[in-house]
Amino acid sequence: AYNVDLTDIVATERVIQRFASQITHVIHFCGLKAVAESISMPVEYYRDNLDSIIVMLKLMQKYVFSWS
Repeated sequence: AYNVDLTDIVATERVIQRFASQITHVIHFCGLKAVAESISMPVEYYRDNLDSIIVMLKLMQKYVFSWS
């Protein structure tokens, strides 16, 4: 198991590199979801929920979905 902040592209990439040849599917379950908290902390929710999926998509494109 790895404890990595998915908004940290460098740390996330280190983990992805180790397993890239074995990855066939990706499911992104990381995210914050409390409505009241999202209203009081919108920037944190934006960062966690959107930035983490953007990082994952970039890395999946680079390591998993590339055929070069």
